[in-house]
Amino acid sequence: MWWTILPSMIITSGLIYVPCVLTPVLGWIWTGCIDGRSRGSNYEQYLIFRDKRVLPPGEDPYRQQKHLGLDGVPDD
Repeated sequence: MWWTILPSMIITSGLIYVPCVLTPVLGWIWTGCIDGRSRGSNYEQYLIFRDKRVLPPGEDPYRQQKHLGLDGVPDD
């Protein structure tokens, strides 16, 4: 009897294990190790994207930005 139940249990557990456990782990390894080396970390990419989007062209993205008050006037 076990030779009919065991293969179905292995297949069922494999169907659950592979998408739910292996896919996030492989994705984490890919983005963290392989992809991260060539492009920089996701946070660095976000900072570069944010600076390009927010600052006008020609501005230095790493300059000290003044804090704007609620009325839009810089707080000194």
